[in-house]
Amino acid sequence: MNDVTEAFTNAAQAVVDQHITGSQGQRTALRFGDKRYTFHDLAAIANRVGNMLKRLSVKPGRHVAVAVPESPAYVATILGAMKIGAVPAVLTGAIDRAALTEVRAATDPALVVIHQDKLPTLELGATSPNEVVVVGQDAGAYASFLELVREEPSSLSSARMEADAAALALFDGSSVQTVKHGELIEIFARKAAVVGSSRPLELLLSLANGDEVVLG
Repeated sequence: MNDVTEAFTNAAQAVVDQHITGSQGQRTALRFGDKRYTFHDLAAIANRVGNMLKRLSVKPGRHVAVAVPESPAYVATILGAMKIGAVPAVLTGAIDRAALTEVRAATDPALVVIHQDKLPTLELGATSPNEVVVVGQDAGAYASFLELVREEPSSLSSARMEADAAALALFDGSSVQTVKHGELIEIFARKAAVVGSSRPLELLLSLANGDEVVLG
């Protein structure tokens, strides 16, 4: 392990926690429509998501499929999964039945986090309802994302990750690109470039740099 990877024991620390310990927690991290989320806000939501995932028995090393359009729920699910040592498997292309079938076959996720608008595309026949978390604003069956995680604790210790452990999986509709913890930290430290055009990596890099990210 080199000095860069030793600086953070978990990639989520580089994305959000470092700004709080560096007294930059009140800076804007995300804008979504007319809503603004500071790094403090983002850390609290990500921690609540991580605690929810732990409560749902997601173990370190298991994948969490992120079938959510770009939103605070999307970012917080990625970071929350990272914090507990799970691997967010982010759909970077279309969120449809074919993509969900393929990403589940490729990663065997412990959990699928899906927006309620995309729920009809998920084949639930082979999936236990306990393996699906539905997010999104809906006046009917589903609570908003913030309501879903509101009762979870807002503090969470980050799992210690080895450099060669998987930190992030990106599914473009045809194949899964796995990014290891050490590689991700290198990207955040500007020691490595973002390969190709990857919105999730670019978004995480912007946050790691302390930049404001506009979602949607």
